[in-house]
Amino acid sequence: MEAIIAEKSTSQIIDGNIGNTGNSMLISSNNKSLDDVDVYPTIVSNTGNRREQTGKKDTEQKCTQAAELPKDSEFAVIENCKGLKDGIYWQEPFGTDDAPKPPIFLCSPLIVVAQTRDIAQSNWGRLLSWQDNDGHAHTWACPVEMLVATDTAEFRRELARNGLTIATNGKARQKLGDYVLNFPPQSQDRVRCVTKTGWHDTRYVLSNSVYGKQEGERVIYQGVTNGDFASAGHLADWQREVAARAVGNTRIVFAISCAFAGPLVEMANESGGGFQFTGETSKGKTSTIIDPAASVWGHPDRFAKKWRTTTNGLETLCLSRNDSTLILDDLGQSDAKECGQAAYLIANGQGKVRMQKEGGNRPLPTWKTLILSSGEVDIAQHMAEGGKVAKGGQVIRLPSIPADAGAGMFAIEQLHDQPDGRHFSDTMKAVTREYYGAAGESFLNQLTDSTTLKEITNSVRDGIAEIVKRMPIPDGAAPEVGRVAARFALVAFAGELATEFGITGWEKGEAFNAAIRCFHDWLSESGSALGADNKALFAQVSALLQAHGARFPSYKISTEDLQRIHNCAGFSHIEGEKVTYWVHSGAFRNELCKGFNPASAAKSLVNAGWLEPGSDRIQQKKRIDAHGSKGLRFYVLTDKALGSDL
Repeated sequence: MEAIIAEKSTSQIIDGNIGNTGNSMLISSNNKSLDDVDVYPTIVSNTGNRREQTGKKDTEQKCTQAAELPKDSEFAVIENCKGLKDGIYWQEPFGTDDAPKPPIFLCSPLIVVAQTRDIAQSNWGRLLSWQDNDGHAHTWACPVEMLVATDTAEFRRELARNGLTIATNGKARQKLGDYVLNFPPQSQDRVRCVTKTGWHDTRYVLSNSVYGKQEGERVIYQGVTNGDFASAGHLADWQREVAARAVGNTRIVFAISCAFAGPLVEMANESGGGFQFTGETSKGKTSTIIDPAASVWGHPDRFAKKWRTTTNGLETLCLSRNDSTLILDDLGQSDAKECGQAAYLIANGQGKVRMQKEGGNRPLPTWKTLILSSGEVDIAQHMAEGGKVAKGGQVIRLPSIPADAGAGMFAIEQLHDQPDGRHFSDTMKAVTREYYGAAGESFLNQLTDSTTLKEITNSVRDGIAEIVKRMPIPDGAAPEVGRVAARFALVAFAGELATEFGITGWEKGEAFNAAIRCFHDWLSESGSALGADNKALFAQVSALLQAHGARFPSYKISTEDLQRIHNCAGFSHIEGEKVTYWVHSGAFRNELCKGFNPASAAKSLVNAGWLEPGSDRIQQKKRIDAHGSKGLRFYVLTDKALGSDL
């Protein structure tokens, strides 16, 4: 039987050996530093130039009996050995007088590059490297906890999903984990791992790459990877086919600028939140707004996600978009009763507190992301469908921009080389799936340059403040309008920065003008005289009065008739054309002001002229015929509460 050996090769990351017996050589670590080891190595050339197979005579000379294997290792990386395909093998230990069993194939060549751990000296792992059958290199920082779990299927699934050929028998599956866990790494240096994407000091980490100079200890993402961040085609292709068609289309330019704004959220000290494009279905919101934005970072079908997900799934999405832009399509797919809390969850940047099996709390997941969403209705309308009332904080975290730009072509204003809106939409859908990712890669490559990063970090807040000064904020606008304006300004800054980097191919001012237009249209649609909380309160009060007028009989009602009124909420008073509603205290607190502080709500209603206060308190004393001469105190609402323009 031929031995499990390996011929020394330049295709290996680090050459070395556990021991030599004659001409046999087993690949192991020689304790080189990571300066001599590429964290993203190539095991075999992608050009098909694998080293030539040795002749039969050379192969036979290099293959010895298994009994000659060194006793200090059960594993070997085998390449170019006659009768054995390239890969990792396990040899069951045997005594001097025992007949050796055939070696067991575990997987195709898999190199253990280095050990990894996080800044808290926890989350230990192994940095692995391999090539798929097409010759493309893959790396993965595998958490050790995957290898010691009762079920290691997720570990093997991740390797197989990325092209590693793995044996299927039970013994090989078990030993594959043992190999990764116990085989000496190629490098003595250790790598610092992170469990979420985004900024880590001056380096920007994605699941498949790290941007910025790797000075000192190297950093790498550790965990299960995905194909969300990917690229196809060159930057010039994306500029010609996608970015050029966005020119003059304010909604598309703004959406693309949102994609670039994600990595700037932290350095701008911007609170969480985002934007919602709202409009009718089947009008091209996805193909003309969502797809171009997603194409900055990856394939639209993978990078853009759907709102239909669980809370746990949403947390995972947020962590995968930390310091990036989370694009969510079709708000209507979310649970109407839960979408408000989902908006809070994303914007607040903090997951749920969870217990560990052994007691205590798990580390709290945190993130910072910018949201770009689309839907047929805005978040307040969608929550209303589930019987919920949107709070001001929820509305402000996801302000609704009309997707219709007003040019008669829904989101499109300039057709460029297309005959009509349908062809424009179809073309944009096609090109964003052919050219994607190069814009994001170029943006990060330039942003993480040490000099540029320092300049942007020092200037982004002042730049946003200057843009806000040029935005059409009306006098007397609610305070939160200014906060939303700052978020629009961040998007404008990001779009102009991408233009300055030579990524978009747009003229200077294109992104700024698009942001100003979208801000203006949001402001016109939402109004600014009332704050978001007051708008929600007033909408609730008005809706209740309109829907339940029968619960407010005339104050002159008889005792007998009053007994027939189900769940009476108060009384009405008509004097000429003036109508007022006298609301019982319980109905005011528990229904009209449900979800709001009653005292604060009453003050807001008084300031708006919706509530008439008494001389000594908010309530007024009124006499009801059915109750005799005894006066009762009511909250007196004017007829403005019936149908005022909110």
